[in-house]
Amino acid sequence: MKTKVLLILTFVFVCTTFNCHAQPSISDNYLFKQFQDALVVYKDGRLFNVPANYNLLDNRFVFIDKADQDREKEFSDLDLIAVIKMGGKDFLPTSGKATEVMQAHPRFYVSYVGYSRQAPKPLTYGGVTETASVDTYSGTGFINREQSGGRVIKHIDKEYEVQIGKREKTFFNEKTFLKLFPKARHEELKDYIEKQNIDFNIPEQVLQLYMYSQKEALGQSK
Repeated sequence: MKTKVLLILTFVFVCTTFNCHAQPSISDNYLFKQFQDALVVYKDGRLFNVPANYNLLDNRFVFIDKADQDREKEFSDLDLIAVIKMGGKDFLPTSGKATEVMQAHPRFYVSYVGYSRQAPKPLTYGGVTETASVDTYSGTGFINREQSGGRVIKHIDKEYEVQIGKREKTFFNEKTFLKLFPKARHEELKDYIEKQNIDFNIPEQVLQLYMYSQKEALGQSK
């Protein structure tokens, strides 16, 4: 009896230490947690309604083909597609990344970039362990452990593409954003970022910052 109690206590300790229940979710490998009711708009005017998502590991737009046993398939001929509307967002059919059009004029696009790691490996008594290896992917459907090469998405970063004057520029944090402007404006923009608590991981807040930075070019009053 004492031996059984000791084994149970040991199991509880191991699970508590290594988080037995922290199993990776396959939905983490997608831009959206669930497939979205999407509208695919073709350049020739055709419309296509289908459940869709973006695979961050494979860098491809995918959809569920209900006419073929709900199989997940990749969109082909992306060059024929004008826009993919899903999850309340408009995406350009770019290859290798998911680019959302938040604003057309002046341009403000955001690309979603996923960072992956090796999936946790099972330990004794059902625990898991993680590795420190991290790769970068741009861009999300449902991929099992074998299909994804044993990797899962760890977190998603955002990369912004904007119009500054007549040029297109990219940035992803405060430092790279400030580099887009003359040093004379850095203190002003830093002050705005601090007072407005701008989080560069929240696209809506970054759009607000961008519009403020362009107020003179757009003829807005201070």
